[in-house]
Amino acid sequence: MERSKIVNSLLPTTLFIFLLCAFVFADQADARSRADKDRVIVGATPTAILIWLAKDLGYFDGLPIEIVRMQSGITTGRAVLDGTVDIATSSDFAFTALALERDELRLLATLSSTQTARLIARLPEPASGAEKLRQLRYAVTKNGIGHYFLWQYLALHGLELADVDLTFLPPDEIVDAMRADTINAALTWEPYVARIENAIEPFAVYFRDQLDQFYYFCLYSTKSWIDQNEALAGKFLLAIKRAEKFAQTYPEDSIDRLSRALLIDRSIMTEIWRSHTLRALLPQDIPSILELATEWRMKEKLTNRTAIPNVLNFIDTRPLRAISPDSVHMLK
Repeated sequence: MERSKIVNSLLPTTLFIFLLCAFVFADQADARSRADKDRVIVGATPTAILIWLAKDLGYFDGLPIEIVRMQSGITTGRAVLDGTVDIATSSDFAFTALALERDELRLLATLSSTQTARLIARLPEPASGAEKLRQLRYAVTKNGIGHYFLWQYLALHGLELADVDLTFLPPDEIVDAMRADTINAALTWEPYVARIENAIEPFAVYFRDQLDQFYYFCLYSTKSWIDQNEALAGKFLLAIKRAEKFAQTYPEDSIDRLSRALLIDRSIMTEIWRSHTLRALLPQDIPSILELATEWRMKEKLTNRTAIPNVLNFIDTRPLRAISPDSVHMLK
């Protein structure tokens, strides 16, 4: 009886404490939710050199910016479409693939022109010619720059993608497949090319007539995010432009910083550095490059589009023009 009275007397107090805790936790969760909305998430692959350099130099300090490392541009692009990140980075080709799917994507700038996409094969000796290319077992990342470049390179030798054994894999799995010899050729980008070379030495072979292929590495977001955050987008680009100037003035220091930040061997980082022209801009030829990528996707039936859209609608010049008018080379 006494025990029952004690329990009954404690019920109101216990209920009050429970409700108080519930309100506190709900308020904390709401605060975390508000904080998340106030933080800008940038999905960046290792190829986004100027972003990683700006981060290491502290140029984003004071801005509500968080840089998240991702494996490929397709991954970052999907993340910006589903709202996981606010800003994405990828090759111009990957950007085009996603922009054709969802027309709310907008290109803010290119961060570099780069020649880091390489065709590497496991062979006992250097080889060339259509017949040798036909015999290789390839892997690329679907909708990535390697997919597009392999088509271009095979076409140069009179072949099509349908003429070869082709597997689609993420970059990390391409490295594993080359190591296991389940494939013996891949067209991918750094730092994955260097990892493949280390895994298959001394049988790593490159193809000289492929090494000149270049692409723009792009920075983009959605129209709605840019419309609501145009000033912040400008500040973010301004920090990147500062990193660009630092890279031009102090290349060796920049390589050291990037090697540490990205956990890439300095000798490999030096080679990657030499393959980039690091400038944040909107180049004059970017519309034609987006059109060519669109035309190829239509030809390969990788898009439902039946006509090339006005690709100028995929580009928002406002934030870059506001902080660096001379960096906008295209007309719009």
